Amino acid sequence: MDCLDKHPGLRKIFDQTAYRESRSLEFLHYLVRVIGPRVVLELGTGRGCSTAFMALAIGDGRIISIDNYKRGDINSPELVNANLDGCGVLDKVRLINGETFDAGRLLFSQISSELLPIDICFMDAS
Repeated sequence: MDCLDKHPGLRKIFDQTAYRESRSLEFLHYLVRVIGPRVVLELGTGRGCSTAFMALAIGDGRIISIDNYKRGDINSPELVNANLDGCGVLDKVRLINGETFDAGRLLFSQISSELLPIDICFMDAS
């Protein structure tokens, strides 16, 4: 299973990150595919690399990803949207701009009830 070869858009995102190899991302992709969650909450979006790996595996599910985007030099909602669109998974992801430690309030104020409950929470924030 090599997602980077199967999905060229992933290579572009991967090359923007500090990852040196993709084994952990491939494993994350595998877990989401096997577990088959309806909703995944990701805390920490970065450039959207792990988001894209999960979104490619989630089937009919959705990913909610929260980030504060304070590091505008390396991440922004526009960059993440472009990256996810390049992988063909933009429609599977809901980006929320906010602090990850405030995820509970953000979820209940910005997410409709059909996206709850959350099946998997992936902590990817620094």
